Amino acid sequence: MSMSTPAPRPSTARARSARGALAAVIGLSAATAGCSLGWQRTIEGPPLDGGATAAAGDATTPEAPGTADGGATARAPSAGPRRTPIGQPPTIDEDVRVRLRVWDHPVPVDRVIDGDTLRVFTTPGHSESVRLIGMNAPETGEGQRAVQCFAKQATDRMLALIGTQEVWLAGDPTQTARDTYGRLLAYVWAGEGADAVLLNQALIAQGYANEATFGQPYAMRDAFRAAAADARHAQRGLWSPTTCAGEYDAPPVP
Repeated sequence: MSMSTPAPRPSTARARSARGALAAVIGLSAATAGCSLGWQRTIEGPPLDGGATAAAGDATTPEAPGTADGGATARAPSAGPRRTPIGQPPTIDEDVRVRLRVWDHPVPVDRVIDGDTLRVFTTPGHSESVRLIGMNAPETGEGQRAVQCFAKQATDRMLALIGTQEVWLAGDPTQTARDTYGRLLAYVWAGEGADAVLLNQALIAQGYANEATFGQPYAMRDAFRAAAADARHAQRGLWSPTTCAGEYDAPPVP
């Protein structure tokens, strides 16, 4: 995947609010804040994704088929699908929540593919690939692609943020439910309530990925672009001159 250059800092009130919350994202506190939804259920079946398949105009850059269907080297610590009591959903700002399709239960993580893709168990014994919306992390070399700079670090960071937790997903009505390889497109939170971390935004803010818009703008683009611009200015992660200097095709960092 080619690099996506962050757009200039947004000047809207929403962008200013997003920048104000950026320090909390970098510090691994809640990526968003607002009203608690308070669902309590047990996992009984697949979450609703609208039953949609990739539209003909879906412009999301896909991984190679080998990456989408497996071949991952980074397995999450969780042991597999399990029926557990549901904890508190992530605390999400009301003006953000109303623009998303938040799933009504968390899902166990099967494995992490790289810094922008993971597999989750949507039903016991059945896992699916999830591509995080609005971001692009360096390639790990799966699916006949060259290993890119900071790929290992981005993958390891995704694993560290998830830990042994289940994750919460949300679709975006501005995007198709799935990309051209059948992967679910989602925002992904790890953790519960106000402690939940929005992985998409946290990985961008900490310099493990860049903001990326594929086709139609997505709901949280202003916040993600502000996070990318801040990480670049601060030379965090892959933006540092001692790592990749923002170039995915630079030599991989050990």
